[in-house]
Amino acid sequence: MNQAYKTLGIYEISSGGIAGTVVDLRFILSAVLKANAISLMMIHNHPSGKFTIIIGKTID
Repeated sequence: MNQAYKTLGIYEISSGGIAGTVVDLRFILSAVLKANAISLMMIHNHPSGKFTIIIGKTID
């Protein structure tokens, strides 16, 4: 995202199966740095169909 919180692009990091997937943090940070982004939004799915939405959760 840029300084106006507009999306600079969408990047699919990994596509896994029902059991899970592996994501390398270096791929995520590389995409963020190449886009010259100031913030990052990460989204994931729940293939089991069971989910809980958490709004405003931050990682410190």
